[in-house]
Amino acid sequence: MFIVQLQNDHDAIRREAELLQRATKQPKAESKSKLLRHCERLEELFTNHYLKEEHVLFPLLSKYLDSSTSNAVGHEHKEISKLLREVTRQISRNEKNSVPRLNQLLLTHFSKEENVLFWYLSLQHSDLKRT
Repeated sequence: MFIVQLQNDHDAIRREAELLQRATKQPKAESKSKLLRHCERLEELFTNHYLKEEHVLFPLLSKYLDSSTSNAVGHEHKEISKLLREVTRQISRNEKNSVPRLNQLLLTHFSKEENVLFWYLSLQHSDLKRT
């Protein structure tokens, strides 16, 4: 089911975000270009994931819950994308970066999706199979 694909996306994004965070803690061992590649990969993974959710998850949320749920999730996606762009800019300018804040935002967002939305939609899906 598509929820498994979305969960796999979350896992890949978490791994890449953790790699970025670890790399920023390395004292001069990581080059700026390597950090920026992590940011680029993270942005690519997140954008692809967001597009999947927009086309599959959001319509289901609107069907079983309401459009405000989709709007709230969409707002969080925009916040994450904005912060990811900010982190990329900070790294490119050798500024103190917001990678820990980005990781926390991702973890919180994914936790809500996995423990509430995916769970709820899984229940709905199993109920639909029985009817």
